[in-house]
Amino acid sequence: RLLVVSEFRYLGMMFSSGRTLAASASAGCYTAARLALLDMRARCSFLELQSARVQLHLLHSLVDSKLSYGSEVWAPHLVALAARRAVVSGSAGTSSAPSDPELLQQQFLRSLLGLRHATPVAVVLAETGQLPLYMQWLKRLANFWNSIISRPDSSLERQALACSIHLAAGSSRTRSDPW
Repeated sequence: RLLVVSEFRYLGMMFSSGRTLAASASAGCYTAARLALLDMRARCSFLELQSARVQLHLLHSLVDSKLSYGSEVWAPHLVALAARRAVVSGSAGTSSAPSDPELLQQQFLRSLLGLRHATPVAVVLAETGQLPLYMQWLKRLANFWNSIISRPDSSLERQALACSIHLAAGSSRTRSDPW
């Protein structure tokens, strides 16, 4: 007997019928990454480690993996929103707010450089040489897509992709549940 539920936990993330896949997964990733970042900063403070280069390396090693866990599947919607967002205040683009994982990255980078919250994100990213988180997600998504389409047509992954595209193309109604 299959139990019908409105929410469930999978791989440490809580999925809910009232939230999109991106919202559910990014919230779980944000929580794990935030804890990893707090732990990383505490260890850096304890060890009196102040090098920005080393802290950026630690961020990529310890935190980014949690911020981007499974983003190939759940982040395309957030990537699309971020790509339409204005880069500089007052320029053309939408006014959608960054996701919690994006804010965590931005806050860490500002803190690392000792900058105020009002410093534009574009300046912070340029000064640290970092890509916006959504661009990292886009690169992961492109690599995932390329790995699937490079497989033989008979592979399970290619067949699942073809079915998903076929279902999406033929679907005229919107579902209330993200699954």
